[in-house]
Amino acid sequence: MKKLNDSQNKKNFIFKKFIGSFAINFSSVVLNLMVVLILTRIVTPEQLGYYFFAMALVSIATVPTVLGLPNILIRFSSKYIVEKKWGFLKGIVIRLNQIVVIMSIIIITGCYMLIVKAHSMIPALDKNTAFLSLSLIILLALSKIRTSLLRSVGSIYLSQIPDLIIKNLLILAFSVIIYYLMGVDILGIHVMIITVIAALIAFLVGQYFVWIKFPTYVNGHTAEYETKEWLLPAIPLLIAGGMKIINTKTDIIMLGMFTSSEITAVYQIVGKVGEVVLFALSAFNIILAPIISRYFYNNDFSKMQEVVTNATRVITVYSSLILVLFIICGKIILYHAFGEEYANGYSALIILSIGQFVNASLGSVALILTMTGNEKDVAKGVALAAILNIILNFILIPLLEIEGAAIATAISTVIWNLYLAFLVYKRLNIVTIPFTPKKFLKY
Repeated sequence: MKKLNDSQNKKNFIFKKFIGSFAINFSSVVLNLMVVLILTRIVTPEQLGYYFFAMALVSIATVPTVLGLPNILIRFSSKYIVEKKWGFLKGIVIRLNQIVVIMSIIIITGCYMLIVKAHSMIPALDKNTAFLSLSLIILLALSKIRTSLLRSVGSIYLSQIPDLIIKNLLILAFSVIIYYLMGVDILGIHVMIITVIAALIAFLVGQYFVWIKFPTYVNGHTAEYETKEWLLPAIPLLIAGGMKIINTKTDIIMLGMFTSSEITAVYQIVGKVGEVVLFALSAFNIILAPIISRYFYNNDFSKMQEVVTNATRVITVYSSLILVLFIICGKIILYHAFGEEYANGYSALIILSIGQFVNASLGSVALILTMTGNEKDVAKGVALAAILNIILNFILIPLLEIEGAAIATAISTVIWNLYLAFLVYKRLNIVTIPFTPKKFLKY
């Protein structure tokens, strides 16, 4: 009975965490879509394309600044908390922040020189908007470290609020105030200014959360360092993170290079809407990372299998409902929410949504491998997908434009998730397919 009660308590704990994370992510998606909705009403597709292109560049540039360190922080912090090694917990936080600041300065300098050289050759690249976006790199990089730290010490909700809620809320509020109350026409660079200010405020709020939630007893210990041990797994995670961003942003970059800022804006809006399919997966990933890590270090694979199976089932049911909704009502949603220009992206929305459905229904495969020390497998899988994505985009965008970009991204997404699901089973005997009969499960 005690084991049954403990098991039930664990399920209730994870379910409550999921509900809270789901609520925050749902609010974030709603706010994000409201931001996009407002921007499509007050900014021309051309100017919006400049903004989205610059944000895609920032997303790619942020990858080498963090070097895969957020997942390293979660993995080792969970270990140090279990083993009560408070000096090492303090040390890893200090060292990773130092590395991120140094890398951010290097990357910002490189990006500045690249923009100076290439701005006249790329239709969707506005020099001033891109220059301003560089200030986001260090903010986003440090925010990723802060988010991982809060997650590792159990503050799941607070880890998400600054970037998912506060930042989007501020962007929405500032856009409405500037346009509707001041009567100012908003250009792409104005949206970027708003984004930078909102990101800075959200960052400061997040740092306050760290100050109140980071274990106070850590302060009484001298920082200890295992820098080499921390950085060795960071290299494949850097590759995996970089390839994953390339896999999700290559379409935006190549559309901006081969077509126009207007088409880039339409595709970005469609992509934002399509991300709703991944909503439940994102919510579960937030809470599963430290749980998977702790089960792994405790050699409790049966509980890991149970958690993975239950999570993937919920994710699959949710994702299938959203996919059906988009197939039936997607064009109507795009037309009435964003306008006629964006309704032309309906086919791309369906293609992307199908790819994201397969991604969601296979569960948190990359996260499971990363949290169990198999980050090299993740790097290989995502690198394969990124290379395939670049090749397909290069071939299909000149032929099919927006639909070509969607097909390339969907195919690469499906392939790398199937490959990683296979590796999860091969390395850990954990099955991520949601409705697998119990007789086929190892645990």
